[in-house]
Amino acid sequence: MERIIYVQLVKYIETNNILPDSQHGFRTSKSVTSQLLETFNDLTNSIENKEIVDVIYFDYRKAFDSISHKKLLDKLTNIGITGALHKWITSYLSNRKFKVKIQTSFSNTKSIISGVPQGSILGPLLFILYISDLPEKCKTKGVEIKLFADDLKAYYISKPSPSFSSTLQNFISKLEIYSTQNDLFLSTEKCKVLHIGRQNPKSQYSLYNSLISSIQKEESIRDLGVHFQSDLKWDSHINIIVSKAKKVMFTIIKSLKTNNPDILLNLYKIYIRPILEFASPIFNPYLKKDIEHIETVQKTFLKIIFKRSHPRLATPSYLELLEIFQIDSLQIRRLKIDLNFFHKIIHGYVRINLNNAFYFHETKTRGDAFKIYLPGANTQIRLQSFFYRVPRLYSKLPENIRKQTPIQFTKLLDTFNLTQLTLDPLDYTS
Repeated sequence: MERIIYVQLVKYIETNNILPDSQHGFRTSKSVTSQLLETFNDLTNSIENKEIVDVIYFDYRKAFDSISHKKLLDKLTNIGITGALHKWITSYLSNRKFKVKIQTSFSNTKSIISGVPQGSILGPLLFILYISDLPEKCKTKGVEIKLFADDLKAYYISKPSPSFSSTLQNFISKLEIYSTQNDLFLSTEKCKVLHIGRQNPKSQYSLYNSLISSIQKEESIRDLGVHFQSDLKWDSHINIIVSKAKKVMFTIIKSLKTNNPDILLNLYKIYIRPILEFASPIFNPYLKKDIEHIETVQKTFLKIIFKRSHPRLATPSYLELLEIFQIDSLQIRRLKIDLNFFHKIIHGYVRINLNNAFYFHETKTRGDAFKIYLPGANTQIRLQSFFYRVPRLYSKLPENIRKQTPIQFTKLLDTFNLTQLTLDPLDYTS
């Protein structure tokens, strides 16, 4: 029954545009990648325009457990969820109880009067409905808000000025009021600020009479699993994911004594490779040193599983190992992920605020009815970002591939020689 209600709610929400565009959590056409791409597009554009940015990351303490049932139900009524559906949700939230177990002893049973059920499919959806009015209530001119469920960040982009910090401080004041009114509690010690831009004065921002920047002013911040640096480079993130992937890789190798390459390769695909590819359109590197650094994980793993299954044979080159195990290099896989995601954006399967990242313009020539136009850019950070890097490569694909549905596009992409699209292919002979 819960899944049926969930489907009905999602249909109603999307049909009536209930949720703000800034909310990317638990939505079919949005994701971590879509949210971070919007953010990074704005940040790289600010560098291009010689502007400065302050990004403040807010953390709510036990957000899913804090929301008021009464206020949630009132908000559902306000957005048009009434009648039998409203009664069902009321019943769903009511009469829930809990007790605490310490060793063999139990506390008295208590009623749950706040929060949404953890681990349920409805809980996260009800939460994002609960805070769906946050962007409007805290609206501040010039401040961009990005949400992924309860993960909230706000940033302000401007030319350097003495009053630069006052705009974000105004937003913070509104957010504090909103949070108090909605029984949400900001975790002061976990709020962070990232200062971007050469002329950034690195202002301090007050929250509950504390200074965010003096508590945790970061040069690198983990944002939805991706580590952003104040210089908008990816050294830190790449080092972290490579280190993590290698730890998992060597744990698997030490734990399993099997020589079966199929088993080991499947474990690699399930547990190791996803670490290196999570949200890769955001950070897909262009520097050879970074590309090779990520590639070392797969190169090492393939060499190990080859030696396990063929201990008496000389280890082939990496290019030969890719052929033997019928697997793409990580560089080519990231390119495919880039192209697939861009294809979904172009055809409306991913909803994203492009913010003038690129344009279509009609042509009267034979062939494509539309061409992609990219505004000029001078900085490498901007030129190598997703919305500059990928359209150039996507445009080189044959038109018959670009016209396909996402599923067919992916299949045809696998048959296309993508190495001709890469600007600086690696030497895979060693």
